[in-house]
Amino acid sequence: MEQKQIRIYANRKLKEFGRWQRIARDGSVVYSDDYILQADGNDFQPVERLEMNQETARQELNAIKSAINAISDIRQRQVLILNYLEGKPVEQVRQSIKSKYKPFEPIKERQYHNLKNLALLAFAKQYRSGVLETLPD
Repeated sequence: MEQKQIRIYANRKLKEFGRWQRIARDGSVVYSDDYILQADGNDFQPVERLEMNQETARQELNAIKSAINAISDIRQRQVLILNYLEGKPVEQVRQSIKSKYKPFEPIKERQYHNLKNLALLAFAKQYRSGVLETLPD
């Protein structure tokens, strides 16, 4: 599958986070200084039929959080958390992320988009063992 389609699937999945939070009645996004999210554990159990209930929503939240936590690059985790989980605007996210080369300057817009694309691909690879990479076009 091509990378653009994988990024679209990852983007779609991350945008579901707020909906799963409302269903699970869990409005918190707690993370460390290294942008590691606090999750309830990796207790995903496959089900025959997906039911929209609090337990399923909690499992989905944990799957998303675990996938983000598995990304090794702190800046990629930061982009996903600030942009998708906290819903901050692009400019605010750019101001929060420091440039690798000039640590006290925020990243440029083009750097932000490149970083976000890499973060989406990394998320797709980690989410439920890469299931987003294997979806049909």
